Amino acid sequence: MNKPSLSTSDVKDTISAAQQISNYAQAAVTLVPNLTDIPQWYKQISVDITTTKDHAQNWLDVLCPDATLHLPRTITAFNPTFQSNISKIQSILSSAENGNVSAEQKTQINNLFDSILSALKVQQNVTDSITKKLKDFIVKANADQATLSNDLNTIKSNDQVDADGILAIQSVMTDHFMNNTILGPCNVIVSLDINVSIKINQINSKPHVLAYAFISQFVDHMISNIKAIQVPLQSFYDLWNTMILDYQTVIEDLNSASADDYVNVIESLDLNQAKKDWQALADFVKQSLPQEGHSIINN
Repeated sequence: MNKPSLSTSDVKDTISAAQQISNYAQAAVTLVPNLTDIPQWYKQISVDITTTKDHAQNWLDVLCPDATLHLPRTITAFNPTFQSNISKIQSILSSAENGNVSAEQKTQINNLFDSILSALKVQQNVTDSITKKLKDFIVKANADQATLSNDLNTIKSNDQVDADGILAIQSVMTDHFMNNTILGPCNVIVSLDINVSIKINQINSKPHVLAYAFISQFVDHMISNIKAIQVPLQSFYDLWNTMILDYQTVIEDLNSASADDYVNVIESLDLNQAKKDWQALADFVKQSLPQEGHSIINN
């Protein structure tokens, strides 16, 4: 029960999926042109595009750091308390005469387990707050996608030439249409691939056509990567809830244990292995946290 249910793959998958979302969020913010001179019928669509860009910016500024920094750091924040308290419990047990703990030693051990439970609840609260914000972002991203889909119907009903231009632009924005310089999971420099850019310029569409074609494409890619991040994010959430339930059970068992069974309850926890498992996970998180650096990828 002491083994963390969160795996190193969950940590890697969270950071990797967040990186991909950031690629397209940054593209939405920087590559979608700002519109000034637009048809009257397009004004609500322009508002919808701006709203979508605002949500993308919020991902970059708030939600991506939450997912790639603050959420993994719950592990490294909890681990020192866990390691220290478990070591103290082991020290008390080793000093017990003939394996029998005194009433004072029981109180000390119980207090140390209570301290672990309190530390778990702190990280649960942090994770719960982050998870709620991320779920809200997912709802908004899905709503943006649905709104933009409806906006395409408006474009078709008002100007079929514009609608055809959108489809033509998106037909060349398939694989490897964007070059990204990655500075971190939440910090990306994006540009269209030169060959894709040339093809789009040849279509010779109006700025508002480009804006819609770009934003809808970027949102679709964001949505596909949002699906990839949901499972590992749930693993973070489940970790703390499971651990809290487990430690509440341990504390209840210790409080109700007879003098003969008290030590047996603790020994059943395999504290040495628990320390190793948590330390290994914390070390992996430290190594995985975003570092400043540069690399080029294509999407």
